[in-house]
Amino acid sequence: AGSELLKDHTSKQGVGNYGLLDQMMAVEWVKRHIGAFGGDPDDITIMGHSAGAMSVSYLQLIRPDLAQKWILLSGTSIGWKHRMADSDFEDQVWQRFAEHVKCAPDDIQCMRAVPVGHLITAGSVLRADYLFGPTIDNDLIKADPFNLLQQQNQASVGPTLLTTVKDEATIFIGDLVRTPDDFERLSAAFFNDHPKRDHILRGLHTHYTIAKYGTAFQAASQAITDAMFVCPASLYCSSLRANHSKCYVTEFDHPMVAPSIATSMTLAKDYGVFHGSDLVILFNFSPFITFPSREQATEMRLGLERFIRFGSPLGDDPLDTFW
Repeated sequence: AGSELLKDHTSKQGVGNYGLLDQMMAVEWVKRHIGAFGGDPDDITIMGHSAGAMSVSYLQLIRPDLAQKWILLSGTSIGWKHRMADSDFEDQVWQRFAEHVKCAPDDIQCMRAVPVGHLITAGSVLRADYLFGPTIDNDLIKADPFNLLQQQNQASVGPTLLTTVKDEATIFIGDLVRTPDDFERLSAAFFNDHPKRDHILRGLHTHYTIAKYGTAFQAASQAITDAMFVCPASLYCSSLRANHSKCYVTEFDHPMVAPSIATSMTLAKDYGVFHGSDLVILFNFSPFITFPSREQATEMRLGLERFIRFGSPLGDDPLDTFW
């Protein structure tokens, strides 16, 4: 969280961002001790998926020296709601959260003593997973990540691999969009705080039409997939390349979850290649993999291993430039 109410509780008078500080400490611990396990402290790869990928992205922008290679699976720091929340908004969120767990907003010791289960319940009630996040504190994070990406000299950043899947947004939209009116309401709410809202909405409903995508659900899903995942990944990679860093972008478009598994996960058949479905084969959850995907699963894992070893999904292949 980024509430000003926490300002006196951070070592450098920052404002929150405890999650990123914890992650940085964890990587530093790995650097200090990985040698004892046969690892190389000067060859660290940080990988994250979804919100984890957003964290990896933030760490890359604020501490490019923290790792030598970076893997962002379905997420970047520039893809969620266009900008970071302002401090007034985050103060309100923090106060509501503290009230729910019966602590004073400025009593961090009380908050730390709250049982984990109570924190999870409060987060669920307040949808805090969508409200809390990194914030500009003029210490750890000095600017919006989009501006950091555009302005900061990233020449020292190691190779980066970004991935998306074909139907990222279907699992988020669910039953929210089934009619054209639903699509209009969702898109208006999603871009509500964007300075070019009206211009974006006109273009949105011109390009993402039911005639083109078949249903309002599919049109909305593709629009949000592009807005939250595909376009940010492309922009992120282009910006790194402009600063002479190696960057690769891939899209996974093979549905791999068997119908019986999809039913047990309460996923509708039109969810397609949904957010997180690539993890099923990347980490070899073999009961979930249908036969046609096994060869592709092997290649995907090899590509990931090559990137971790060589800094390229093709290893030392001269065709590396085609990624």
